[in-house]
Amino acid sequence: MNMPTVSIITPAYNRARLLTRVWHGISDQETELEWIVVDDGSTDDTGNVMAGIDDQRVIYLKHDENRGVNAARNTGSAAARGRYVIFLDSDDELVCGDQVLRYSYIDLLGDIYVLRRIERQFKKILASLAEISLLLNLTGYYIFRANHECL
Repeated sequence: MNMPTVSIITPAYNRARLLTRVWHGISDQETELEWIVVDDGSTDDTGNVMAGIDDQRVIYLKHDENRGVNAARNTGSAAARGRYVIFLDSDDELVCGDQVLRYSYIDLLGDIYVLRRIERQFKKILASLAEISLLLNLTGYYIFRANHECL
């Protein structure tokens, strides 16, 4: 499996009846993702429900005892490999193209921002080179290449 763009972390305690619905919303997303379900010591059928979801994007982790939702989120975060993390509770669901799509825009905007910063830096360098060239011309110095051609 490729490195996921998004890691979706779902803490679950006795939520077997809800996890299939959650998975249906996640599986429709159009980006590289992983779904990390942290079973926080459930006593219901959560393990069997998760075993029935045959997809390499699904990671099932289990606490031996109930340690609370924050501990489950921390366990999921430690296992996450995605560039972004979404915490999705077991009674929530994603609609097709929902939040995950926004991360594609964040990536695109981030790339544009980086390119604009590079462009600004490049313009500053060009301006500095123009000033140096002007100074060298005013003082009678010339810039030569290694083969002694005048620039």
